Amino acid sequence: MSLQNQSMSRRSVVAVVPNLTELTGATPSAEEEAMQPGPRQPVPTSVVFDAAGMLHVTLLSEGWSGPSVLVYSPDGTYTARVSGVAMVVNAALGPDGLLYLSQLTADIASEQQLPGAVYRVTADGIAEAVVEGLFFPHGIAFDAEGNLFVATNSIISGPDMPLGMVIRIDGVAAPAT
Repeated sequence: MSLQNQSMSRRSVVAVVPNLTELTGATPSAEEEAMQPGPRQPVPTSVVFDAAGMLHVTLLSEGWSGPSVLVYSPDGTYTARVSGVAMVVNAALGPDGLLYLSQLTADIASEQQLPGAVYRVTADGIAEAVVEGLFFPHGIAFDAEGNLFVATNSIISGPDMPLGMVIRIDGVAAPAT
């Protein structure tokens, strides 16, 4: 058996992300139903395991109020942990033990694309902006000292900007002592 076949035989479903009606209780309007029949999907965009073995699943959550992060227990049950941050595309655990989220844009539907941000999720589940004004940020990662690295210009580039770049922001997530 090839390595590819071996890895495929070990795959299993660990969590199922519910549709938007199940998550929010809201049903699509007649106009939304005409544009896209059936249940709306929250679009999972990133997964991160924390030190306790809980699986954090980020959701794109474009244009609807509801959770931005679902936290799954090993038994597959979930808790909606973070709300109020739309367009979440990536997540990472910082050396401080907290979850960080990258927001692609504050409003994808606006005529002039609004900048995105990186958020820190506090122990209480509150998302607070730690870096704002980023042009289409996507992937995020930390080094051991808590410096944040962000891939920006991930979809398109702004005027006179490179087509993609990685920026470093020092001291965002100082290691827990």
